[in-house]
Amino acid sequence: MKIHNHFPIAILEHQVDVELADKVEQQLLEHIEALPYKDIFTGNVATDFFSDSRIDIFTMFPDLIDEFVSARNAYQEVTTFQSSDKLTFWTQDYRDETGIHVKHQHGVNGISGVYWIRANEQAGALTFHNPNTVLDYVSADEIDNPYRSMHSHYQPVKGKLLLFPSYLQHEVQPSQEGVVRTTIAFNFLHEERLK
Repeated sequence: MKIHNHFPIAILEHQVDVELADKVEQQLLEHIEALPYKDIFTGNVATDFFSDSRIDIFTMFPDLIDEFVSARNAYQEVTTFQSSDKLTFWTQDYRDETGIHVKHQHGVNGISGVYWIRANEQAGALTFHNPNTVLDYVSADEIDNPYRSMHSHYQPVKGKLLLFPSYLQHEVQPSQEGVVRTTIAFNFLHEERLK
């Protein structure tokens, strides 16, 4: 007998150079403090998602954009997922333990990502949900079993970048008191979305 593992989901994890991560955090602090505070998706989050005047990371941090593009290229090379060079992004700052983001996905945008501008140990995890729909109807075992695992968690770390397929459902877990958790979320749009 032989078991074949089919349909894996690729999540790229990349740690940005400490010097660049420090530069991004320091230069964005003033802008982060000015983000409007919104009650979105049942959690209180400061964000420029609803604003036309988003923090312009293209102008401020071309070297960070280069990191995003380089990671996207590596992701595409391994997965053969395709996206355009069109990058849309927004910033989110989770300022207290009420800041969550319920389970959602980014549709057919192509390749999505998150970059942690800053984070501490109190920050809630980013949870990815297994897209295998049978898990909606059966109980997952408590043991660590990749065939029955309903989700995986990534603890926020300053300077860490994750890329994943846009269809993958994910959510931000509740944080603890004293949370520091600020992200840039983004999509590399699929070519079809540009037509």
